[in-house]
Amino acid sequence: MVKIILLGSPGSGKGTQAEAISKHFSIPILTMSALLKKQLSATSALGQEVAKKMREGILIADDIIWQILQAELISNDCTQGYILDGFPRTMEQARLLERSDTVFDLVLHLAIDDATIIKRMEGRRVHPASGRVYHTVYAPPKSENIDDITGEPLMQRDDDKPQVVQKRLDVYHAQTEPVITWAKSQQSGPSRLIKRYAEVDAVQVPKKVWADIQEILKSC
Repeated sequence: MVKIILLGSPGSGKGTQAEAISKHFSIPILTMSALLKKQLSATSALGQEVAKKMREGILIADDIIWQILQAELISNDCTQGYILDGFPRTMEQARLLERSDTVFDLVLHLAIDDATIIKRMEGRRVHPASGRVYHTVYAPPKSENIDDITGEPLMQRDDDKPQVVQKRLDVYHAQTEPVITWAKSQQSGPSRLIKRYAEVDAVQVPKKVWADIQEILKSC
């Protein structure tokens, strides 16, 4: 059974690498954004409570997020392990993990600087109807700002604009970077909860990042 925590700032490539790790071990990815969206159609009392708060724009408390995650671990096919993507996001959530006494085989941190992330995300262009994604530098359309298939115009999402990306990065640095320090500290001591912490240079092209990750996964 392989249990992995994946950490990285917005735009670090966590989604791509999580998919690759999932296929490598045949284990599910548990992303908190997906689990929260799932509550919108849930029939349980907890699901209905969360759905109501989400519709009203109320922040979901960490203890409720923890309950959702625990329920998913029971109901999902996690017998061979799982990947946590987006949890723990804060030190409060890390403390919940501590109290659970769950031991993780690996915390993998995709390290990348803000300037590279802003450049990556600023260049993204999307075809709204299909969701197809292009990049002005790395994967440009055949014609500038035009979808290859339909000929319709592409758009830049508000979330990809530099000022918005920087705000998201500021939140990440304030809330999640302390979790990285915590993860490193958990590799030793009597209450060891993490067998290994590893860092990968996520500035590299995705194939090279994956090659580096594969070397690390040999220890799992």
